[in-house]
Amino acid sequence: MIAPGSTVHTVALSTRYPCVLKPLGLAGSRGVIRANHADEFVQAFARIRKILDGAQSAGTGHLPAGSIQVEDFIPGREFALEGLVTDGRLQVLAIFDKPDPLDGPYFEETIYRTPSHEPESIQREIVRTTERAVTALGLTSGPIHAEMRVNESGVWMLEVAARPIGGLCSRVLRFDRNRSLEELILLHALGPVPSDEVSSATLSPGSHGVMMIPFLSQASTRVSTVSKTRAPSPGLKMWSSPRRKAKCLSHFRKARVISVSSFAIVLATSSPFCAHPTAACHSG
Repeated sequence: MIAPGSTVHTVALSTRYPCVLKPLGLAGSRGVIRANHADEFVQAFARIRKILDGAQSAGTGHLPAGSIQVEDFIPGREFALEGLVTDGRLQVLAIFDKPDPLDGPYFEETIYRTPSHEPESIQREIVRTTERAVTALGLTSGPIHAEMRVNESGVWMLEVAARPIGGLCSRVLRFDRNRSLEELILLHALGPVPSDEVSSATLSPGSHGVMMIPFLSQASTRVSTVSKTRAPSPGLKMWSSPRRKAKCLSHFRKARVISVSSFAIVLATSSPFCAHPTAACHSG
């Protein structure tokens, strides 16, 4: 960990590469930067300090001092898991693929897709590794959001947080009786023993996708409805909250503006879904 006041050049020369610098007081992968050698390390550190100074001035950082953590870069495909823990036992609600490569130098959140397209053997190992992480952290009850990478050496945990998925992404998840993730969490908390409707909860049929578009402009672009033309599936609907018009909006049948602070959020669900839920957003 690099605390404020540390000698950056000394740390840069003693670090194993490639590495990732991560500010501990921010969220949504903001300020997370890969460095492949000492010069990039120093540049990344300076960039993150500017981001932290700006966040502190705006009151958006969680840690006033803004320490920076240095981690080994772990290659591989990235996934996320949503679950509920009861008496230390993990109940998996969804496994998200992140089909866009996340190799750096920046790691903006982009696409989440569930159900996972990975083989069952990979999904089982993701669950087993998450269970071990939950036990190691002493988490016994409540929601968890876990992120991990998978490569030829196995599953590598990036984080396990005692919270549900962030932002507005949970809106894409619907369970039995059209329940939201938040409803399941509240029902689980009302215990002491989760009801059958929680313990047997399954994700609604079809595929569910989230696309997050980071933006820099403070100008607000209002998009109330986009109707047209090249929807990947007749049943597809999309909700978005851009502050700048996203080119991909015209590829979907319907869009509606909702409020969000730092991302344009695209939530899409259909039954059946297209093979790549945001293929249209990547075209053109």
